[in-house]
Amino acid sequence: MSYIHALRITMARHLLEDGRQTIQTGGQAVGYEDRTFFRGLFKRHTGVCPTAYRTRFGNLPIASRAADRHSREAGS
Repeated sequence: MSYIHALRITMARHLLEDGRQTIQTGGQAVGYEDRTFFRGLFKRHTGVCPTAYRTRFGNLPIASRAADRHSREAGS
């Protein structure tokens, strides 16, 4: 994955964790106008679709997000 895609997906993850935007507007906010392309790229990068990611990580306290992300990255 290119650096720019990785950076955009990281930014999208933060937006989804915050939970104040829809998945489509979050994708658009980081530069992806095509919802299908964004969804596929997000899933390839994170292992889950944006909806599942937001369900799991959305609106969690920051410490909980960091712990979950660390455990997920350690398992990769």
